[in-house]
Amino acid sequence: AGDTVFVMLISLTMAAVLATATWIGLQYFEFGLYACWTLVTLWVCLLGVLYWLRFQQGKWRSMRVIEQPQSNA
Repeated sequence: AGDTVFVMLISLTMAAVLATATWIGLQYFEFGLYACWTLVTLWVCLLGVLYWLRFQQGKWRSMRVIEQPQSNA
């Protein structure tokens, strides 16, 4: 929770990568159904690795989702 900017950027980038790779594969390499499914499978695995690496960095530990109330002293 709280690391939504990273997740959004990776998701948008990876979606564009998948769409581009699929289009190139279909246009220039005559990919069939199995090749397209292989691309999607590799894409999901790569997403998992990227999210895991981000998790391992530990930056999520210092992120605040709900800010602490400020005292009016």
